[in-house]
Amino acid sequence: RTEAPDMPRWRDQPLEGKGLLIWREEGFGDEIRYASCVRDAIRELSCERIILECEPRLHSLFSRSFPEIEVRPENLVNPDHAGADFHLPLLSLPGHFRNDMDSYPDSGKFLISDEERKARWKQRLDDIGNQPKIGISWESFNTSWMKKPFSSTLEDWSPVLRKEGYVFVNLQGGDCADAIRTAESAFGCSIRMFEDLDIKNDAEETAALISSLDAVVSCRNWITAFAGALGVPIYCFSAPFNIVMMDLPYDPWAPATKVFYRAYEESWDNCMTAIADSLENEILPKQ
Repeated sequence: RTEAPDMPRWRDQPLEGKGLLIWREEGFGDEIRYASCVRDAIRELSCERIILECEPRLHSLFSRSFPEIEVRPENLVNPDHAGADFHLPLLSLPGHFRNDMDSYPDSGKFLISDEERKARWKQRLDDIGNQPKIGISWESFNTSWMKKPFSSTLEDWSPVLRKEGYVFVNLQGGDCADAIRTAESAFGCSIRMFEDLDIKNDAEETAALISSLDAVVSCRNWITAFAGALGVPIYCFSAPFNIVMMDLPYDPWAPATKVFYRAYEESWDNCMTAIADSLENEILPKQ
């Protein structure tokens, strides 16, 4: 989007009898993370209607998760803003509803995956075995220089992937088969790839798969935000500084997320060792 919708921006004007359009901005992960504030808007604003304009891939998922409001897929060619009197960019919601740490949720879960899809994925995972199913994602889908320090390679994952007793499930997407085969050979592990799943473009199926996992280990990317919004335990490794998670050892947007930091120019080894220990202490005993 190059310009805001053609209507006044909401700056705490009275909303009785009015409609508020909340429109998406930034990337996929930010949209998922900041959409958690939509629940605050629904609860606290007195307006006739709230319209959430979202990335088309998220339309059905957001519609199910926010049944009280109207969710529309973004259409920049023929925008539909009917019924709205004011607009507000999605990433501006925290300025209205998250001004102190007490205002962040006790649980980050707000997305609801499709139950039938989830049941199918649960069955597919159960058919593999009864070990804990751990989703893994090792690099950002954004390849810019800003994101590079947050990404890893599977070569960095030795402390995690050498551990026995888990089924590792690929959440990376894209062309990563060679990297996975190399890691399997090097570490003696098995990483399940589901060739029929388009992780990047099929949000409904990806949400159903993630909801069926026991945990996710990931760098800081949209998979982290997605899993947190679905209420799945996450072990996230990150480099400083981490504005979104405020450099805390957990993600305030999704408190079930534990964050493990490396120092500047340090390898990922200490983070991966700590994550491997946490999985052994917290996930394995649940089986």
